[in-house]
Amino acid sequence: MTTLRKTHLAFLIALATLVAVPQAAQAQLGGAAGANFDNLSDIEGENREATFNRATGFHVGLFYDAAFGPLALRPGIYYMDAGDFSSDDVQAGNVDVEQQDFSLSLVQIPIDARFRLATLPLISPYLTAGPVFRIGLSDDEAET
Repeated sequence: MTTLRKTHLAFLIALATLVAVPQAAQAQLGGAAGANFDNLSDIEGENREATFNRATGFHVGLFYDAAFGPLALRPGIYYMDAGDFSSDDVQAGNVDVEQQDFSLSLVQIPIDARFRLATLPLISPYLTAGPVFRIGLSDDEAET
């Protein structure tokens, strides 16, 4: 084997060991909760358009943070009450439709990759990116 191949092989083995065996102190279970300020707008479908007023809701859930040095994988599961939406601006073609009111709740499953930017004494800034899967639980609809 050439020296370059041995170096690559040693690097890959070290990387695989680091990723496969995270230290117990680097894995954390956490919780999160907060307020949501959602807005549904510019919804278009078969001859229908709608803009719903802003709604205030909340979310609460758990996440698991598995760190591998400055990188981490952070999957989670959250319950989200998106709030009560109402609209005076629903149109079907050229005909106005009655006001639409509904409440929306769902389960969110984010799978984030987190990159720690720096380690400072009081704060640890980081960036996250990843997909969020949402499963609707209810869309209680009431026409007024």
